[in-house]
Amino acid sequence: MTAPTLKELCDANEEYATFQAERAQAREDVEREKREFRGKTYELKEIGLISDILLAKQFDIGNLEDAETMKIDDLMGVPGTVECRYEMLESYITKLDDRRIAVFADVPEHLAKLKDLETKLEMARAKTHAKWRAIVEEYEALKKAEKESEES
Repeated sequence: MTAPTLKELCDANEEYATFQAERAQAREDVEREKREFRGKTYELKEIGLISDILLAKQFDIGNLEDAETMKIDDLMGVPGTVECRYEMLESYITKLDDRRIAVFADVPEHLAKLKDLETKLEMARAKTHAKWRAIVEEYEALKKAEKESEES
């Protein structure tokens, strides 16, 4: 009788399969959280850029060309004065600042969650590796026993 291959031993071990599934799930969780974290940092940069553009435009509100003035008036629904346009722009800037604060408050939470998930991934990797090592040792013992039985 021949000894099973290492792959056969790994496939037959339910605990090893469970550990592999846990490791795969942990890896997916880490990748998902990394995407969330990158999304939040990108959103912060995006809000900052838009806010800077609006702030720069705010000082030029009195010197807008007719086409730009018409766009703003169309957005407001009625022709407005320079003060009305300034207030509208100011309200957009305030909304952006509020959103920036909310996103900035979320970033540490996502970072902490990411670190926790990375720790879980490392633990899952360690458990999987330890079980794999045990299966390899079992495989080597079976091979050694098979070789000794062939010699006798």
